[in-house]
Amino acid sequence: MGDYKKPMDIMNYRQHKEVTTDDGLYVIGVWVDESRQKGCFEICGNDESTEEDYAEGGLWFKGNELTDYDGVFALDSVVIKILQEWGYDTENAE
Repeated sequence: MGDYKKPMDIMNYRQHKEVTTDDGLYVIGVWVDESRQKGCFEICGNDESTEEDYAEGGLWFKGNELTDYDGVFALDSVVIKILQEWGYDTENAE
C-alpha cells in the first residue's frame, strides 16, 4: 500500500497560536508539528466578512527553515511574524 501517513491532527500540534489582527477584521491561526516538519494556517474574516475572506494552506519545514507553503499566493505577514516568533527562518516566504 505504500508509505501511508496518518493525516495531521490539529489537536496534536506542538505549536499553535491564534491572533486577531489589529483592525479586528481577521482571526489567524497557525499550527506546526515539529516532529513531522509540517504545519498549516487558517485566516478567517470576522462575522461581517464574506466567504471570500477566508484562506488556508500548508507549511513545510526543513529543520527551522520554512521551505514551502501553499494555499495562497503570498503568505500573510501575521503568519510570517508568528513563525519568526517561534524561531523559524521565513526568508523563502518574504
